[in-house]
Amino acid sequence: MQAQMADFINGFHNFKQFNGNVLVAKDGKVLFEQSFGYELMQMGELDAAITVFELNNQSYPESANTFDSLGEAYLAAGDKQKALASYKGALKLNPDSESAKQAIEKLQ
Repeated sequence: MQAQMADFINGFHNFKQFNGNVLVAKDGKVLFEQSFGYELMQMGELDAAITVFELNNQSYPESANTFDSLGEAYLAAGDKQKALASYKGALKLNPDSESAKQAIEKLQ
C-alpha cells in the first residue's frame, strides 16, 4: 500500500495540473481524491486516507470540505487534537457547517 500511495502522491500534482477539470467540481470541492480517501478509510487504511486528505487540504486550503474530511480521518485514527483543529478550520471557512459544529461540540 505504501508504494501505491507514493505513486499516487508523486503523480497527484501532474495529474491535477493537466486534468484539473476532472478532479475538481464547480464549487471547488475535490471529487476524485475525496472519494479515494473515503474508500481507503472503509478499507481500514487510515494513514493512507489521511495522506490523501492532507494533499486535498494543501491543494485546496479554501475548501471547508477538505478540512471536514481530514477531520473525519483524524478522528477515525484516534487523533482528537488534529481532528478538532481540522473541524475548526472547516467551520472558519463555512460557519454554517453543521457537521463541523457537531464534531467540535463532541470533541471539546
